[in-house]
Amino acid sequence: MLSPTIIDHFYSPRNSGVLVDATHRGVAGCPGDGPYVILSFKVVGDEIQGASYETYGCPVVVTCASYVAELFTGKKIEHALSLTARDLTVLIGGIPAGKEHCPQLAVEAVQKAFAKE
Repeated sequence: MLSPTIIDHFYSPRNSGVLVDATHRGVAGCPGDGPYVILSFKVVGDEIQGASYETYGCPVVVTCASYVAELFTGKKIEHALSLTARDLTVLIGGIPAGKEHCPQLAVEAVQKAFAKE
């Protein structure tokens, strides 16, 4: 059973597509070969001023990417880096068995976007 949040974000995704002026980008999974999440962020100072995502996969992975892009707009980078897959699972109202990789993909993309170089 899908939560109301999953249904909402799947049918009305937020911030989908390419963020033209992105300063940070994280990719998790393998685009073109299974589910993946690409998260793009526009950061000024230490504040995320814009976020978008690109993904391919089931309603749960779409929701995870959409939710993260919406959640962190206007927040500090440190806030985004504190997110765990478990936190995201709770925030979207739970996930069906076998979909544990979906929130993990979104969290991994956030971590890669803000990894120290």
